Amino acid sequence: MRYTHVVFDIDNTLINTTGAVLHGLQRALRDITGEHWDISRLLPVLGIPGLDAFERLGIHSPEQIFQIYPRWEQYEQEYQYTAYLYEGIVPLLDFLKKRAAAWASSLPRQCLSTPAASFPFRYPDIFRPS
Repeated sequence: MRYTHVVFDIDNTLINTTGAVLHGLQRALRDITGEHWDISRLLPVLGIPGLDAFERLGIHSPEQIFQIYPRWEQYEQEYQYTAYLYEGIVPLLDFLKKRAAAWASSLPRQCLSTPAASFPFRYPDIFRPS
């Protein structure tokens, strides 16, 4: 069987953004709650939608959530310098491109079009949407 399309997520699938996610959240929590949260305590938020993370952390106050969430997103962007491509991703995508396989991602198109604004490294041309 020959596959013609590949669908994948970029965040923590092709690019390790764990540090940005966790340190951004840690800083936002400290700003709003005044409490220091150890990174290990924040691990359950990885891989789930942002708003679901608060439930996992036991934060139920809508007021706190709506204060923390925008800061978390802001700080996560500030920590993007910690993000990096997982080993083997460039050759994999190059292989798919050479095989004329179409691929899709959940990352918004504008992020792929302007990678410098989103991540600290240059995307190879194979990341550019057609």
